[in-house]
Amino acid sequence: MLDLTHLSKAVLIVDTAIEKQILSLIGEAGATGYTAMPCGGRGHRTVFEEPFMSHSQIRVEVITSRKIAEQIIQLIERKEFALHPSTAFIETVEVMDASKFVK
Repeated sequence: MLDLTHLSKAVLIVDTAIEKQILSLIGEAGATGYTAMPCGGRGHRTVFEEPFMSHSQIRVEVITSRKIAEQIIQLIERKEFALHPSTAFIETVEVMDASKFVK
């Protein structure tokens, strides 16, 4: 049987226009790292399906403690990001080596 630890995964889907700011703030929140990838989709505010252009949104995933995950998803509520389409949520994950994700 695997020795797994429950942690939280903060997921943010944000406009690439604020990507650098968000990634910097994730580090300042205490995360040890993140995974970012281009994404597209359809939501209540707009459609992101641009087949001939670069992606205009990214999905950022951060595995960390619940406390830091909550701080991270609250980033999109900052007033300087209010005009940019975004969403965020937290999932519970099980990891093999928690020391890689939590300081």
